[in-house]
Amino acid sequence: MRLLCGVVAALVLLASAPTVLARAVWTTNSVGVYDYTSAAWRPVVAATVEEINAILPAKAPSLFYRVIGETPCDQIDPQLHRDGIVVCTTPALASADELGLTEFFVERGQISRVRITLPEATNPGLRDNVVCHEFMHAATGIEDNYGARPDTSCVWGDLSAPGSFDAQYARKLYKDNDTSSGGKKHGGKRHGGKKHGGRHGR
Repeated sequence: MRLLCGVVAALVLLASAPTVLARAVWTTNSVGVYDYTSAAWRPVVAATVEEINAILPAKAPSLFYRVIGETPCDQIDPQLHRDGIVVCTTPALASADELGLTEFFVERGQISRVRITLPEATNPGLRDNVVCHEFMHAATGIEDNYGARPDTSCVWGDLSAPGSFDAQYARKLYKDNDTSSGGKKHGGKRHGGKKHGGRHGR
């Protein structure tokens, strides 16, 4: 989840490489992304899927983007699109400070499906970072560590696209299945304005 308020993480990584804890991951060759968002969010979601695919290593699942049509989250059957990522919108989340929510469904130690909820009221200038933040959760299961990588990450920092930390994390996470030299790094852009941290739902 992404929050509007600035939060300082209690945990700071000291090592140069990201630490990956044992966690559930995607094990399928491909993962569908089903976009139910409004026209305001749809281009951001489509671009982010391409950017996340660019940093995933060769043996990680590929994300396949599909536009379904604008439908609010509360009208989408939660049983639809198993083994995929549903992206949808809601007027607002429980707190006005919440900018996004990612919910995981895990079966036998594997991610089986994910739902990303985006509030329509989000400041347009924050949308790129919010979507990238939530897709890093969805693609890698990474936990939040607010502000730990402000200049090299969209999930632990303020970039509007995946940064070098995000690429390193994805490669390390999927290293047991990766036979290539690793995914392509994406530099991303620093988000202007107020910094904001967050947490994602489980």
